[in-house]
Amino acid sequence: MEKSGAKIVLVYPTPLVITKQKNSNYFESKLNLSNLTNEYVIFKLYINQRSLYSAKPSTSFIKPKETAHVLIKRFAKDDNQSSAGKDRFLLYFYTINKIINDNEEAKEAFKSKIYNESSKQESMIYVVLKEQENEEFDITPQIDENNLEEIGADYTKGIQIYKDLNEKMRQESNLINQRIKELEKAISMIKNQQILKEDKEKAIIDRKAKTKNNQNYHKNIMLISLILLGLMIGANLANLFNKIFNNYKTN
Repeated sequence: MEKSGAKIVLVYPTPLVITKQKNSNYFESKLNLSNLTNEYVIFKLYINQRSLYSAKPSTSFIKPKETAHVLIKRFAKDDNQSSAGKDRFLLYFYTINKIINDNEEAKEAFKSKIYNESSKQESMIYVVLKEQENEEFDITPQIDENNLEEIGADYTKGIQIYKDLNEKMRQESNLINQRIKELEKAISMIKNQQILKEDKEKAIIDRKAKTKNNQNYHKNIMLISLILLGLMIGANLANLFNKIFNNYKTN
């Protein structure tokens, strides 16, 4: 959920799915923050369940046209699972008219409020907890041929077997659709990264072209100045020769 004017940072994935790793006491994931501007951006992250979560870094910066990452961890305590679905993060983003070198400078910028207040972007990220799947789900329908052979004239048994098979295929179809959606999200993130990369390269090219144009402009100004200076010196020399020649004729 976004609350702001023009978006300055792309936040993904949303919702944030954090997975419990095998033999671990934590749910873990990574939140990606892509700066869409040509300025430095500082951000601050707030958690509504501070006793359960850690976010590193929670206050930091993003360079122009680059992506920063926040490592999210959640304690896997059984007595805390009831809050699942209610957990969320609130992020504030601001552009700033200076170069930020480290997290301490970002914290100081927030403390001193030297950011551009009109650029504020507010993003709410919801959290989804997910247990790690130990084995890949086999999406190939498993048909027990022995059961099919035993059906014979027992239509009731045949109907039940085919109902069970149909239900299993329906579940597998839902799993396939879910994975397709996850792949579509991943492809969308890759496309956004490519767009950001192209924008960054274009900005660099434009900056170089502008610098080159400025250099050519200064060279042209210097050349014109030298020409004018030469003309002025030539005119003064001509006047001097005329005066000498006139004095010589008079004498």
